[in-house]
Amino acid sequence: REDGSEGVRVTRRPLCVKISQAAFERLVVMAEYAEIKNWEMLTRIILKGLPSYDWKSIKSTSKIKYKGAEGTKQITYDVTSTAFHKLEEHKKITGLSKARIIQSLILNYKPLSKAKLEYQRLRDQEMKRKYARYDD
Repeated sequence: REDGSEGVRVTRRPLCVKISQAAFERLVVMAEYAEIKNWEMLTRIILKGLPSYDWKSIKSTSKIKYKGAEGTKQITYDVTSTAFHKLEEHKKITGLSKARIIQSLILNYKPLSKAKLEYQRLRDQEMKRKYARYDD
């Protein structure tokens, strides 16, 4: 990396769904606001918006409810494997399609304020400096 730090490899899985134009525009605006890429924003929304389940107790529903109306915008992003699996678990438990889940998550997600984002960034930098001396 340019800053000299080593990156952490994250396995990513392709996610392709059709969502409404309003949901897509909201995703793009939130990504620009957070100064991250669209796929990173979608991953964040999935990880923060869905509950955690005990994967051993997951029982698949017999029917999946797919969206009645076609989405107007097809998105294909490589989200992290953790987010992909969390979405898959939620789909099995609720019986909703991935497209329905993604669209409702995007439309209902409340991003952090600029002040909280800045505080979080400063805190992350401080933690990296603090724990960097243990790496030696």
